[in-house]
Amino acid sequence: MKDEVVEKYRPLVVSIANRYRHYGVPFDDLVQEGSQGILDALERYDERKGVKFSTYAYSWIKKRILGALDRETRQSLHASALHGELAADGPREEWSSRGLEILEYIDDFSELKRNVIMLTFGLDGNDVHDLRQVAEAMSMPRERVRQIREKVLRRLRVMLRRHRQR
Repeated sequence: MKDEVVEKYRPLVVSIANRYRHYGVPFDDLVQEGSQGILDALERYDERKGVKFSTYAYSWIKKRILGALDRETRQSLHASALHGELAADGPREEWSSRGLEILEYIDDFSELKRNVIMLTFGLDGNDVHDLRQVAEAMSMPRERVRQIREKVLRRLRVMLRRHRQR
């Protein structure tokens, strides 16, 4: 039943997602979020209120898509801020030699977390990658990569503050 409803309203989701396709979140992710919005609407819809389902679903689809854009923006700002902090300490090649020893810090992380950060920030000679590219490279869902990256960035911020206080 749910799959049928999602398919029936997919054109509505695509039409709404299309408006936000140039805001930094991959189009497929926007459609997926919009589809979740349909499921949210389906759970909460009350036909006794006299509103068509498509009208009700529209607001839930848009809410989910805007939420995804908001999360991506916050993530990008956090990553940019950390990247700026790291860059302020010198070029990547000099981080270890200048005392920050960022590569040593991430050596304490699990291999999975280390790989996410290495790919995200282009450490160890890698190119810098966005969430989609890291997810593809690691064969993981983009959302899981985002969660791992956020957790590691929080931990790195704490480590950087402690390092600077010494």
